[in-house]
Order: sequence, then structure tokens, then C-alpha cells
Amino acid sequence: MILKGSQTLSFALIAFIILGSPILSSAQTPSDPSHEVFLLCGQIQAHPEKLPDLITLLENKEVHYSYGAITSALALFNGNSKVSIPEDLKTQGLAALFSHPDAKIIDLQIIDQISKKLLQVVGNRNLKENLRLKVLNALSVRVASKRIYPTTFQNIKDQLTKLYSTPSVSDANNISLRVALGEFVSKYNPNSPLVKPDRFGGSESSAKPYMFDNPKRVYQDILSGEENPTVWNAMHTVSQMGPKGIAFIQTKLNDPDPTVRATAAEALGWVDTIQQLGAIDPRSQLQKLASSDLNEKVRREAITSLGYEEKFKFNNKRQNSASFETIQKALADPDLDVRNYAAYAMGNIQDPRSLNSLLSLLQTSPSSQQPDLKSVVWGLNNLNDPASIAPLLKLAQETKIYDLRQIISKTFAAIGDPSIPVLKEELKSDNPWEISIAANAFEEMKKVSNDLIPIFIEKLRKNQFKEDDYANSDWGRSLLQALKKIGVPAVSPMVKLLEETNNPQLQAALVGYLSIMDIQSTARPLLSFYETHILNSKTSGENASMQKNILEALSHSNDAGIAKSLFHDYLTHDSILFDLDETLKKFPAEIMLPIIKEAFPSLMGKQKEDAISLIGSFKTSQSLILLTSLLDIEKNPKDRTTLLEEIKFQESYDARTVNLLKNIAVNKWEKYPVTDDQRMEALLGLDYKEYKGLVPLSLGVLKEKIQDSSAISKESELVKILLEIIDGRIGEIERLGKKGETIELVTKLVQNKSANTYIRLKAISTLVRLKPTNLKLLLESLLQDKDEDIRQGAKEALDKLGIKKTEAMPHNSFVPIDSTKSRVTVQEVTGEDPHSYASK
Repeated sequence: MILKGSQTLSFALIAFIILGSPILSSAQTPSDPSHEVFLLCGQIQAHPEKLPDLITLLENKEVHYSYGAITSALALFNGNSKVSIPEDLKTQGLAALFSHPDAKIIDLQIIDQISKKLLQVVGNRNLKENLRLKVLNALSVRVASKRIYPTTFQNIKDQLTKLYSTPSVSDANNISLRVALGEFVSKYNPNSPLVKPDRFGGSESSAKPYMFDNPKRVYQDILSGEENPTVWNAMHTVSQMGPKGIAFIQTKLNDPDPTVRATAAEALGWVDTIQQLGAIDPRSQLQKLASSDLNEKVRREAITSLGYEEKFKFNNKRQNSASFETIQKALADPDLDVRNYAAYAMGNIQDPRSLNSLLSLLQTSPSSQQPDLKSVVWGLNNLNDPASIAPLLKLAQETKIYDLRQIISKTFAAIGDPSIPVLKEELKSDNPWEISIAANAFEEMKKVSNDLIPIFIEKLRKNQFKEDDYANSDWGRSLLQALKKIGVPAVSPMVKLLEETNNPQLQAALVGYLSIMDIQSTARPLLSFYETHILNSKTSGENASMQKNILEALSHSNDAGIAKSLFHDYLTHDSILFDLDETLKKFPAEIMLPIIKEAFPSLMGKQKEDAISLIGSFKTSQSLILLTSLLDIEKNPKDRTTLLEEIKFQESYDARTVNLLKNIAVNKWEKYPVTDDQRMEALLGLDYKEYKGLVPLSLGVLKEKIQDSSAISKESELVKILLEIIDGRIGEIERLGKKGETIELVTKLVQNKSANTYIRLKAISTLVRLKPTNLKLLLESLLQDKDEDIRQGAKEALDKLGIKKTEAMPHNSFVPIDSTKSRVTVQEVTGEDPHSYASK
């Protein structure tokens, strides 16, 4: 940017250029996280105490980091640096990088290498739990991102599953780590024998029984340990030790501490199979505690475990009538919690008398000496007996308690087919609460018959779906969820209803569910609705939610015809450009790029710019080939520059691209005349890819520009970038023996009084970093320069370097101006790492 008339650079801006650090207060200084990471990486060798600060920055997943920041941190933590870093901090840094969203730029082969290092940390039981847990979380995040080789994923899955299947005493203490390992195995290795249904009907991961010889020692070690020394943790660990552990827990049922007795009773319910009990039958002890212990918590846990013992381990094979009698008695316990747990347990024990016992509680007037009705219904839910349908329906129609109706619906769903005739009748009701009982039950059923589709559709057609009508919206969503469960057979009726209804609430609900159903069946209808009702609608802004749902669904269709239609919409509808842009990026490159290539010759102006931007977003070898091929045939200089901008940000270059950029950078491209903007983009592209021949190439271009007085008399972006490249590669310049040549060229820029002020100041900054032997004399000579800003810049440089000046400036030779009034912004003159341009 050119300074006009008497405008001068402010004091603060000169300090930014010359010193690389602001004179502005911290409150005034703009913060660039990428630049901060890059600077910290360079300071670690001299200031290792700043390592935790760097790791904290990288652990912030909400902040975007540039290519330069990520690669600098990777070199530091992955062993490619001479800086000595403690192993625990190196591991934390690698874990932060490994799981950061911007680490997608890291080559997958390097990701594979890092994953192996991190797996060693998770498996090292001599390390602290919090470090192992942090690394495990990083591995989980990377696996979830799917930015990983299949072989890397398989190795991570195998190693963590193996680790989980062979626990040790130390891992028994590390309960958080074991839970995290279990969650990983359950999610990514569901077919492992370690994953099994839990007693609540869901699924949880559980290790094979601990093979310890001394449960008492394990119990005492955990209670005296530093990490999670609780009775619950100790008892939980011992409960997985097989018959020896169960025998030890039985001794704790008589402990004088009621917390220990209650936890021991609870722990017996954690044992998952009768095989783990061996010859032990703890039911008689649990019955005794449930009947006579003075502590209500002990009685509650004994009742609960007694129900689990009967249902999940003995399963009526060694039926004990005493269990029923104990639980029956507990239904009248003085403590409400005990009564409620007894009602639930009554359903678990599957005794033939349980049904009548629970139904009798439904048919009597509620009293303070009975369990809550919700607990009673949960007990009936456990029994799944069709005989409970009629009394439950009567209760549902009478009660005003929403939670109770929900539990009744779940019970109808658990009973299954026998309840369907009753539920169909309930759907005919005009009472929304009665309709919701049936609708919620259908939603909860594991399988819903296709025969119910017309009934559901007709009921939805009549639903008003008012925003302030919770009841109607509730059952409407439940029916839609049931249709989703039916799947493909329900798609066509749902689409027909979508096209026929004028109810915007129903439209939004239908679109929401169609968008998450089988995309091959819903894609074309959704596209048609989108283009007819949303894209060309004057009120499209009111349909933002539907638009988002449809576009997200269509992005997963992998349908070239749909991609082509959306691309046409993208080029012709500016008002919703962003959403379409993000949608098109999610299509595979092999589908999207040929569509753009075919349309490209007919595009003009902004359409062409948008198309180029879209090509560049894929960052694949195919997108690079397309960009370079279009560059060869593009006749508009401005569009050639835009193409080079996108080439600059591609993830890797082939040899042809490198040669093309070299020729453009040195102005030897035979195809077309080259502009300075194009040369700049070519240089930046080579810089981002760490091209080894960039130093001599840049010096050659700089020499050419210095000889062209018109090029340096204005604020040339090309010259600025050349100086930035030199600033970032001073070490390489010295290794190549180019320091003398570089100093000579930069000195010429500094001394050229006809050169642009900004360029001269930037050259002074570069010269200070190069440290020529005559630096003091050169800076002192600039104190007499006719340009006020150059004099001030030289003075600041001398002060920063601690060089005593032989001649001081006149006291009133510099009058700073308000930086906010200057046309040069702080961001333009910070001298930040050129890699930060990658945060485009």
C-alpha cells in the first residue's frame, strides 16, 4: 500500500517491522495463534520452560493453526529437532498434535509412526495414569476423524483391545483409564468377546476376570493407594477376580461399616455370569441383609443384587422361593427407596407370583406405604407379560404424570406384538396424550410392521404440529421415528406426504427424518423438494433448518447427477452460496472434479472464481492436476492468479508443478506473460512445500527487482514476500554460503532512497537478522536519512541491539501519528512467518 503526501508510518508500526515485537500494549496487539506457536517453537531451545505454554496452545481444539505452525510443532515434538525435550512433555505435545483438527495436513505415514509411539505410552504401566489417559484420548480422537490409514486403525484397535484384555493390578487402580479403554473397545471392536450385553439391555465393555491370587491384598492396596482409593473402586476390582473375589466380598457383607456392607451387596450384582460365582450362592446372605439390616442403603443394595442374581445368573435354574418372599416383604419396607427397588427386583426374579404381586399394587389406592407407581411399572416392564396390558392401559389413560405414561409406553414396546391391537386403537383417539402413549410405544419397539405405515401417515397428515403444542409435536415425532425404523418401505409415503402438505412444521419434521434415512432412496426426492420449495423460495431464509438437513444428506449421496445439479445451484444462487459450498466439498473428488471441469469453459467472472475455489478445497492429486491443466489454458490473467492461489494451498506437488512454479517465479513461463502477483503466488507455493532450491531462486528474483527502479518505488507485494522468505531461511542461507550475496542485495534496498519506505524498513529488519559486520555503521548512516520513518527505524534498531550511537537524532525530528489513521495496518507489517498465509 502506498503512503501519500506527508503521511508517515507510526512509531508502533516501525517497531513491528524493525524489531519483530510491538511497542503497543498487550491489549492493543493483535493475537495470531499460528504465529505464537511458530515463535514458541523457535524459542524452546533457549527457553525450555515455555514448553507447557506451547502444549497448552496446541491442546486448544477450537483454534485454527496454519501449515507452518503445525509443521514447526511436529518437527519439535517428533524428534526432528536438536532441542532436548523431556519424554513426558514430548508425549503430551505429540498427543496434542495427533488429535488437533488441523493435523489433517500431516502425512498419513507420519501419523502411523506417531500412533506407534503413543501406543507404547498407553501400554506402559509404569507411567502416570493421567498421561496414559491423555494419549488414549488423542488416539480415540484421531480414529474418530477417520484421517488415518486402515492399517493404522487396525493396529490401534488390536493393541488397545489386547491391553484391555490383560489387566494388571496397576490398571485396576487406574479406573479412569480402564473405563476409557472399555469405551474404545466397545465402540471400535464391538465383535470382541470382551463386549457383552449388560444387565440393563444395553452394552458395556468388561475385561476378562482378573487373574489375581490374593483379593484381600488387591483390596487393601487400592484403599491405601493414591489414585481413587474408594471402597467402590476396590470392591469393583475384586468383583472381577472370579470365585476367590466373590468369596472375599461375601466376608464384607458382615462388615461393621454400613458403607462397606452396602457396597459389597452391590458388588455381587456386578458379577455377570454364574460361572464367575463358581460353587458360591450368595442369595441367602443377600436375603438376610434385605430383610433385617438396620441400614436402608444396605437393604436397598441387597434387594437390587438379589433381583440381578436370580435373573442373570441363576435364571430360574436354581429357583429360590425365599428370594420372592424377601422381595415381597420389602415392598412394605419403611424406606421408600427400598420399596421402589423391591418393585423393580420383583420383575427381575421372574417368579410366577411376581405378576400378581405387582398388578395388585396397580389396583389398590396409592398409599405412603407402597412403592411409587413408576417403580411398579418398571417391574412389569421386566416381566413383559401380556396380562399386564389392560391394567397398564387403564392406568395410562387415568394418570396425568408424563414420566409414568412414558414408562408404560416402554412396557408396551417390551411386550411387543400382543400390545399392537390396543395401540392401534389408541392412535384413533383425539386425545393427544392417549395418542402419545401408542406413538411412543411404536417408537420404542425393536421392529415395526410395514402394515402400520398407512396408519402412521394418515395420523401425521392430521397433526397440526403447532410449535406451542408439546403433546402433538411429541407424538408426531414418535411416529416419524417409528417410520424411520421401518426404513425404505416408508420413504415413498413420507415423500408423498411432504409434497402434499402445506404445514411448515410437518414439512420440517419430514425433511429432518428423510434426511437421516436411506440416502439412496431419499436423495432424489429431497433434491426436488429443495429446488422447488427452498432454493427458489422468497422465504428461503425461514427454511434454514430444512436446507441444512437436506444438503447434509445430499452430500453423502455420492450421486453424480445430484452433484451436478447442486453445482449449478452453487453458481447461480449467491444468497445460499456458503451452504452449497460446504455441501459440494463433501462429495468425493472423483465425482465433483469432472463436473467442474466440464462446466469450466462456459464460466465467467465470479462463477469462475467460485469454481476454482471449490476445486482447490479438495486438496488431492486430482485437484492439483485439474488446477494446473486449467492454468495452461486460462487466458484471463486475473483468473490465472486465482488458480495459482489455489495451487499454493494443495497438500503436495508433483515434479511438473514444481517446475511450473519455478518458471513462473523467475518470469520464464513460455505460455503467457507473468504478473508480479502470479510470481508471488508461485514463490509462496514453493515456500509452503519447503522447496530446497528456493533460496537461490528468491535471491535471483530479488536482484532482478532491485535493478528495476519502478518495482521498488512502490509497495511491492512481491518484494515483501521475497524479504519474508529470506527472513525465514537465514540458517539455510548461511549453510549454502549465500549470506554475503544476501547482505549485499538487502543493503542495496536499504540504501536506495528512492525505494518505498515500507520496503526499506522491511529490508532493515532483514538486515538486522543477517547481522553483517558493518551493521552499526549502516544503521548510523541512516540516522541522517531524509525519510523521517527510516531515521526512526534505524534508531529503534540500534536501541534494540544495544549499540551506542555516535550521533543522536535531533530531539524533535520525529512526530508519531495515530496508527489507526495510517493506511498501513498492523497485520500487514508484523513480519510474521510466511507460513501463516496458509490460514487462508
